[in-house]
Amino acid sequence: MTVVHYRCSSCVDHPPAFARARSAFRYRGGVTHLVQALKYGQATYLGDDLAIGLEAAWKACEAVERPDLVTCVPLHRIRFRERGYNQAALLAQAFSRRIRCDVDPHRLLRRISTPTQTRLNAAARACNVKGAFMDRGDGWTRGRRIILVDDVMTTGATIRECARVLREAGAVTVWAITVARG
Repeated sequence: MTVVHYRCSSCVDHPPAFARARSAFRYRGGVTHLVQALKYGQATYLGDDLAIGLEAAWKACEAVERPDLVTCVPLHRIRFRERGYNQAALLAQAFSRRIRCDVDPHRLLRRISTPTQTRLNAAARACNVKGAFMDRGDGWTRGRRIILVDDVMTTGATIRECARVLREAGAVTVWAITVARG
């Protein structure tokens, strides 16, 4: 099987901090319903099923180097309290089991409670998440290869910002993987 690596115009014009981003599905049809059920409908059992797609997407473009860690986009404690769980953490944990890699869903912290991005354009999304994340600051990230997991990548603003923070903390490589691409 031949894997085609596509580079979006945004990444060509403004290279991101992640080495590669891969999504298992397009964000439409049944996948939309599954992701929304996981995220907003307490359907936490879907994390294991959706991780099968993450694993397939990862294996289709697996890097030569083995990752050191799987982590995820964090929720702010206020949103975590409202929802009761972080859907990206559930996905990261299930995905890490499938690829047999260590997981730390708390490698990144969300220090600013940002409004939802669902109705924002690309520029507003980038401004919304700028400075919202931080590495735990214990030095562990330095020299590591990290897979960053989230549920949906729309404009890439959140993934870009999280990857930037990980790289600034010393990660040598950050790969982004999401269930769906909007």
